[in-house]
Amino acid sequence: MLEGVLETLENERDGEGVDGLLEALFLILRSSDQKFTRFAAKILATLFSAFVNAEGNESRRAKCLYMVYLCLRSFAWADGTENELVAKCLDDTFSPWMALIVSIFQTNPKSNFEIKRNALRVCRPTVSNRIDPRGADPGLY
Repeated sequence: MLEGVLETLENERDGEGVDGLLEALFLILRSSDQKFTRFAAKILATLFSAFVNAEGNESRRAKCLYMVYLCLRSFAWADGTENELVAKCLDDTFSPWMALIVSIFQTNPKSNFEIKRNALRVCRPTVSNRIDPRGADPGLY
Protein backbone atom coordinates (compact mmCIF):
# COMPACT_ATOMS: atom_id res chain seq x y z
CA MET A 1 0.00 0.00 0.00
CA LEU A 2 2.79 2.42 0.92
CA GLU A 3 4.57 1.83 -2.37
CA GLY A 4 1.38 2.59 -4.31
CA VAL A 5 0.81 5.84 -2.43
CA LEU A 6 4.43 6.93 -3.04
CA GLU A 7 4.26 6.07 -6.74
CA THR A 8 1.00 7.94 -7.23
CA LEU A 9 2.22 10.93 -5.22
CA GLU A 10 5.31 11.23 -7.43
CA ASN A 11 3.12 11.61 -10.52
CA GLU A 12 0.17 13.55 -9.09
CA ARG A 13 -0.01 17.26 -9.92
CA ASP A 14 -3.63 18.04 -8.99
CA GLY A 15 -3.69 19.96 -5.71
CA GLU A 16 -6.58 18.05 -4.15
CA GLY A 17 -5.10 14.75 -5.29
CA VAL A 18 -1.76 15.61 -3.71
CA ASP A 19 -3.49 16.61 -0.47
CA GLY A 20 -5.36 13.31 -0.36
CA LEU A 21 -2.22 11.31 -1.02
CA LEU A 22 -0.29 13.24 1.64
CA GLU A 23 -3.07 12.50 4.11
CA ALA A 24 -2.94 8.79 3.20
CA LEU A 25 0.84 8.78 3.65
CA PHE A 26 0.46 10.55 6.99
CA LEU A 27 -2.01 7.94 8.22
CA ILE A 28 0.26 5.11 7.11
CA LEU A 29 3.33 6.62 8.80
CA ARG A 30 1.50 7.50 11.99
CA SER A 31 -0.74 4.50 12.57
CA SER A 32 1.38 1.53 11.64
CA ASP A 33 3.69 -0.35 13.98
CA GLN A 34 5.88 -1.20 11.00
CA LYS A 35 9.27 0.45 10.80
CA PHE A 36 9.65 2.24 7.48
CA THR A 37 13.41 2.09 7.19
CA ARG A 38 13.08 -0.05 4.07
CA PHE A 39 11.12 2.75 2.39
CA ALA A 40 12.71 5.77 4.11
CA ALA A 41 14.87 6.86 1.17
CA LYS A 42 11.89 6.66 -1.20
CA ILE A 43 9.58 8.44 1.27
CA LEU A 44 12.08 11.27 1.78
CA ALA A 45 12.68 11.68 -1.97
CA THR A 46 8.94 11.71 -2.69
CA LEU A 47 8.26 14.23 0.07
CA PHE A 48 11.05 16.46 -1.23
CA SER A 49 9.46 16.45 -4.67
CA ALA A 50 6.02 17.16 -3.19
CA PHE A 51 7.46 20.03 -1.13
CA VAL A 52 9.16 21.62 -4.13
CA ASN A 53 6.05 21.20 -6.32
CA ALA A 54 3.85 22.80 -3.63
CA GLU A 55 5.34 26.26 -4.12
CA GLY A 56 2.85 28.80 -2.86
CA ASN A 57 0.90 26.24 -0.82
CA GLU A 58 2.32 26.71 2.67
CA SER A 59 -0.08 24.26 4.31
CA ARG A 60 0.99 21.45 1.97
CA ARG A 61 4.65 22.29 2.54
CA ALA A 62 4.16 22.20 6.32
CA LYS A 63 2.54 18.76 5.99
CA CYS A 64 5.48 17.50 3.93
CA LEU A 65 7.94 18.65 6.59
CA TYR A 66 5.93 17.05 9.36
CA MET A 67 6.00 13.75 7.50
CA VAL A 68 9.76 14.08 7.03
CA TYR A 69 9.90 14.34 10.82
CA LEU A 70 7.79 11.17 11.17
CA CYS A 71 9.97 9.33 8.68
CA LEU A 72 13.21 10.37 10.38
CA ARG A 73 11.77 9.38 13.72
CA SER A 74 11.18 5.85 12.42
CA PHE A 75 14.92 5.21 12.22
CA ALA A 76 16.30 7.74 14.73
CA TRP A 77 16.98 4.87 17.12
CA ALA A 78 19.76 3.70 14.75
CA ASP A 79 21.71 6.97 14.89
CA GLY A 80 25.13 6.23 16.34
CA THR A 81 24.58 2.47 16.54
CA GLU A 82 23.71 1.37 13.00
CA ASN A 83 25.32 4.00 10.83
CA GLU A 84 24.98 1.93 7.65
CA LEU A 85 21.20 1.88 8.08
CA VAL A 86 21.06 5.64 8.65
CA ALA A 87 23.28 6.24 5.61
CA LYS A 88 21.05 4.00 3.47
CA CYS A 89 17.98 5.96 4.54
CA LEU A 90 19.52 9.41 4.06
CA ASP A 91 22.24 9.19 1.40
CA ASP A 92 20.23 10.41 -1.59
CA THR A 93 18.22 13.12 0.12
CA PHE A 94 20.21 14.44 3.07
CA SER A 95 21.96 17.28 1.23
CA PRO A 96 18.88 18.59 -0.62
CA TRP A 97 16.75 18.47 2.55
CA MET A 98 19.39 20.25 4.65
CA ALA A 99 19.86 22.96 1.99
CA LEU A 100 16.11 23.44 1.87
CA ILE A 101 15.78 23.61 5.67
CA VAL A 102 18.60 26.15 5.91
CA SER A 103 16.84 28.28 3.30
CA ILE A 104 13.60 28.05 5.33
CA PHE A 105 15.35 29.48 8.36
CA GLN A 106 16.89 32.28 6.31
CA THR A 107 13.52 33.68 5.27
CA ASN A 108 11.55 36.35 7.11
CA PRO A 109 11.02 35.04 10.67
CA LYS A 110 7.47 36.41 10.70
CA SER A 111 6.30 34.44 7.68
CA ASN A 112 5.47 30.76 7.16
CA PHE A 113 5.46 29.94 10.86
CA GLU A 114 4.09 26.38 10.44
CA ILE A 115 6.79 25.54 7.93
CA LYS A 116 9.49 26.84 10.27
CA ARG A 117 7.99 24.96 13.23
CA ASN A 118 8.01 21.66 11.34
CA ALA A 119 11.52 22.33 10.02
CA LEU A 120 12.63 22.70 13.64
CA ARG A 121 11.04 19.34 14.44
CA VAL A 122 13.11 17.75 11.69
CA CYS A 123 16.31 19.31 13.07
CA ARG A 124 15.68 18.67 16.76
CA PRO A 125 15.38 14.98 17.61
CA THR A 126 14.31 14.17 21.15
CA VAL A 127 15.51 11.41 23.42
CA SER A 128 12.02 9.94 23.71
CA ASN A 129 11.75 9.65 19.94
CA ARG A 130 15.06 7.82 19.77
CA ILE A 131 13.94 5.33 22.39
CA ASP A 132 10.44 4.75 21.04
CA PRO A 133 9.94 5.74 17.39
CA ARG A 134 6.20 5.43 17.89
CA GLY A 135 6.19 7.85 20.84
CA ALA A 136 3.59 10.54 21.30
CA ASP A 137 3.58 13.24 18.68
CA PRO A 138 3.90 16.82 19.91
CA GLY A 139 1.08 17.77 17.58
CA LEU A 140 -0.31 17.36 14.13
CA TYR A 141 1.19 19.48 11.39
